[in-house]
Amino acid sequence: MSQNQQPANTSINATPPPSPYPAPAAAKPAGGMAVTALVLAIIGILTVVFGVGLLLTIVAMVLGIIALATSGRKGRSIGVALAATILSGITLLATPVVVAILVPVIGSALGEAKKAACQANLKTFGMALRQYERQNATWPQRPMAVVKAGLFPESGFKCGGDSTWTLGRSSYFYLAPDPQKFDQYHGYALAACDLQDHHNGGRYVLTVHGNVMFVPENEFRRMLQQPDNAAFAAALAAVEASGARNIPLE
Repeated sequence: MSQNQQPANTSINATPPPSPYPAPAAAKPAGGMAVTALVLAIIGILTVVFGVGLLLTIVAMVLGIIALATSGRKGRSIGVALAATILSGITLLATPVVVAILVPVIGSALGEAKKAACQANLKTFGMALRQYERQNATWPQRPMAVVKAGLFPESGFKCGGDSTWTLGRSSYFYLAPDPQKFDQYHGYALAACDLQDHHNGGRYVLTVHGNVMFVPENEFRRMLQQPDNAAFAAALAAVEASGARNIPLE
């Protein structure tokens, strides 16, 4: 090689020749409408038993259909929109079944909760009556007397099944037992009971001896026919003849 000849340029930083193939297009993010539809569809599934859940599901389906119509055939938008539309459709189809199953269950649970509250009220009222009798050597003639004595709260006279109750009134009928016959009363002798139609199929009763129980209506009518309950039955009939669901405390 001649001393004046220069070596060939072999630098690795040389610019490569352009590719004859176009660069792949970057994936487009899912459209905002499709994402919104999917989010609403998921929330709708979780809240389907409420009215707002059903409304959200309908909105999600509408948005999903619009997103499908405007997203073209490619991209993530069509997948998200399709998922939102399918979820919304499934939710709408399943809603009647879910409601048919849950509504009776919820109704039964609420009914049992009202019964439990009513039972607790009468049990506490019975204890207040006995405490009042020990302090005053007689039973109160009106239920408000135990409230004034600080033995029972006025709110305790509200039965859970009585939607018309207000302060100053009682969902329960009470008749003070005859103190001269107290030792002669049998176990079914009544001191208080629910007024009519507070619970389906029966009512809670409080006996003179402090027992609280739920009895079917036909059994309750048989209890009223017992001699010990003659005065109680007559007074209760006079009150319920008016159809009242609650009565004044005093």
